[in-house]
Amino acid sequence: MKYYKINQITTKNDEAYIYLKIKDMDSIISGYSADERPTLNSDFYDLIETKASVIPLDLPLVLAIKNDNFTSSDKILIRKLIKNHFELKRVAKEVEEDTLRRKARFLLTTGILCICISYVLWNMSSLTFINEIISVLASFSIWEFGSLMLFDYDEIKEEVVKYNHLSKIRIIYDKDI
Repeated sequence: MKYYKINQITTKNDEAYIYLKIKDMDSIISGYSADERPTLNSDFYDLIETKASVIPLDLPLVLAIKNDNFTSSDKILIRKLIKNHFELKRVAKEVEEDTLRRKARFLLTTGILCICISYVLWNMSSLTFINEIISVLASFSIWEFGSLMLFDYDEIKEEVVKYNHLSKIRIIYDKDI
């Protein structure tokens, strides 16, 4: 790993600072990315996510990078890559959240509809086999709805909030770190 933590996370002026000393651009840009479309190195953004996970959400994040060799175009590229990476992750989690919400609505509607059909068929004694199938379908739909809302939805919502916080990170280059 080519990153060096200089010190722990500090707060100044109601902002949380994450300090990193970086050797070169290869520490930030993935070796697997194309020259015309660079992407962040997974170790680099994992480090930022790990450091940011202990910072309260009400404090704005500042990533202070120490490297005397970066050109102004390197600094612009790094800033753009970090912002784009976390913004894309946030948007992907929001899409996942919307998909989960639609799935939960469908399952709840299906479950309620099947319960209503099962109740109507219960009065008709000749259709007990179909009634049992519809009852199982209703139980499954309601069970899956509850599982989505209790476990998966909260997890996705937390990730949306985390990536929203990270997408607003401010990047500075400090020679005095």
